[in-house]
Amino acid sequence: PPDRPATPPPPVDPQALAYVSHTSGSTGEPSPVLVEHHALDAYLRDTARAFGLGPDTVALQTAPLGYDASIRDTFAPLLAGARLVIVERARLLRPGDFARTVREHRVTALLSVTPSFLSHLAGQPDPADPLAGVTLVASSGESLRPFLTAGGRRAVPGTLVNQYGPTECTMTTTRHAVPADPDTAADVVGTPRAGTVVRVLDAGLAPVPDGGVGEVYIGGAGVARGYGGCPARTAECFLPDPFGPPGARLYRTGDLGRWGPQGLTYVGRTDRQVKIRGHRVDPAEIEGALLSHPRVSGAAVTAHTDDRGRTYLAAHVTGDLTATADAELRTHLARSLPPHLMPRRFQRHDTLPTTRGGKADRRRLVVGSAP
Repeated sequence: PPDRPATPPPPVDPQALAYVSHTSGSTGEPSPVLVEHHALDAYLRDTARAFGLGPDTVALQTAPLGYDASIRDTFAPLLAGARLVIVERARLLRPGDFARTVREHRVTALLSVTPSFLSHLAGQPDPADPLAGVTLVASSGESLRPFLTAGGRRAVPGTLVNQYGPTECTMTTTRHAVPADPDTAADVVGTPRAGTVVRVLDAGLAPVPDGGVGEVYIGGAGVARGYGGCPARTAECFLPDPFGPPGARLYRTGDLGRWGPQGLTYVGRTDRQVKIRGHRVDPAEIEGALLSHPRVSGAAVTAHTDDRGRTYLAAHVTGDLTATADAELRTHLARSLPPHLMPRRFQRHDTLPTTRGGKADRRRLVVGSAP
């Protein structure tokens, strides 16, 4: 009957499952990550608070549905009483349509854009100012350093936040507000959000001194329950925290990092670091230098092995490069990179392949064939 009072929903068990997000990690084998209600609730409230979301915010849903970032896109604005704009996916992927969507709906916040998408947007001659009116851009999913090295900070008129954190730790663990004139020598990802713990440890799980490089381990509020149906992988990646209270756990990220004055600096992946003639190479450094070339709109660097067993680098580039020879690209790179960072091969593409989540899909970049 209409006069019957509504029955309030039963309270949710904080340890109950909130969502499952599949992640391939470095193995290519999908693993279901189990995230509980207490972790998601704490994260969404912290996000709304950290970004100052409220009734005046107009947020655009950009992350593909089915990816954990779409939960941030959708529920953090709604939790804060903001307006949420949802449009067809195709409109987000074309720069002109994207800019029109931002303008027509007076979008003020983008909570989940990848550096690959920002580079693609900034590399287009039209529209000239696709982020006009947007006061907050939060980037995640990949290293932001190549975008910043290419001068991309100028393409973001408002606040640009570099978010870092794996799916296994409820989307975001650290944040860094990128200054107007950023230091592009490092990929600063900032300070841990409330309730989380970040440890940089050596191979023996001992803390690495500030400034030293170690593997990043994450504990605290965001750590997932584990991998569904994968007890061995859960035991391998979710470890007891030797420095925390009884029952505390750490997630082993596979990322390299170091502590500095601005918080955590992301150094690279343990599985993406490349040794070239004895030097440890981070491909992101080369990608940033390539993107600083005026006619390069996209760049990805991959490592390969030749028939003599030697490791070499291949640069995959997009842009109006018909009149740009490999020698010109090498000359450009030589202004800022040492010889061991010089790619052996340059391969041109109309577009670079991306995953459905918008990250560069380097596994589909094969030397000698287009994606």
